[in-house]
Amino acid sequence: GAWQDMLGEVTALYTRYPEGIVAEICICDGDQTHRFLRDVLHPTFRVAGVGCGPHPTMTYACAVTLAGGFGPKPVDKRRIVMCAAGVEPDERFMEVLRSVPDDDFQQEIIDQIEGGCSVHLSYDPNAGVEAKLTDEDGAVTEYNMEWEAGE
Repeated sequence: GAWQDMLGEVTALYTRYPEGIVAEICICDGDQTHRFLRDVLHPTFRVAGVGCGPHPTMTYACAVTLAGGFGPKPVDKRRIVMCAAGVEPDERFMEVLRSVPDDDFQQEIIDQIEGGCSVHLSYDPNAGVEAKLTDEDGAVTEYNMEWEAGE
């Protein structure tokens, strides 16, 4: 998988006990900005990964990686996929849709499919995605989302 959205990290040093690790992160003794607590409680961070173990100079260290999400790695090649009106999107379509780095965009496309539109996605991992939606009457709506490589 891959970390998604905003990333951050907090650390706890010297203690190997869970209560001490949590206390060090939450109390932030000596740090008037309470940076670690602020980061852990930041609304953008919705998932975390934790790694703890012996450290050569700090006795023990614990690192908590924070992210807005975690999920499948984005598609790394250009792809064109389609989903017909009234048909459940297949895995290839969903893999491309999940690669778009915007939850609202993804949900809008799903809502449009459920509402009876057919969808054509043209995806470029280094540039963005173009979506063409065709409703039951044949009217076409286009959505474009651009990003730079590495975003």
